[in-house]
Amino acid sequence: MDIDRFKTVNDVYGFGRGDEFIISLARALQDGTRHLFGPPAFVGHVGGDDFVIICTPDQIRPLSEHAILTFEQALDSLYDPIDAGRGYLEKLDQRGETQRASLVTVSIGFALSTAARPMTPRDVSAAASEMKTVAKSQPGSYVAIDRRTVGQSSRRGVIGVSAQLPARRSQPDSRRGRLIGYPPRAGGTR
Repeated sequence: MDIDRFKTVNDVYGFGRGDEFIISLARALQDGTRHLFGPPAFVGHVGGDDFVIICTPDQIRPLSEHAILTFEQALDSLYDPIDAGRGYLEKLDQRGETQRASLVTVSIGFALSTAARPMTPRDVSAAASEMKTVAKSQPGSYVAIDRRTVGQSSRRGVIGVSAQLPARRSQPDSRRGRLIGYPPRAGGTR
């Protein structure tokens, strides 16, 4: 998982302020693990704005949804008020022209390691990385889960359906235009 457009945050606010975004995401992930049933989930900081999560398949949605919503709630206090209010960051490009950049979102890629498809740690990392790329191709904060089984080719079993958030955030935030995307569950239900 990582923070989309994090480089822009560092460019506009500096590395120290960028670290506050990373810390907020780390806290949101840790807080999300406290709300889970079953075995404890593992959250690791790979470096920069990249994190790794190891959890059971049933923990994916509650953990990622809680973490993303908690992180997004913290964002308004991390941005300068003018940037949060208008819904984008402004920065000068190399030619001195003002460029607009959308506010940050989170992209998460999950790989499922199942008995039907034995995976080495390298396989899991590659599949999760591919899913993160899929998540980054979607608007807003997005969770992509690799549901391929033995014999399926690349990009099959990849999700691409946006799901509504809980009632308190059932509509996209008009300033950010975000929805969290989730896969359909087995049988086509969410």
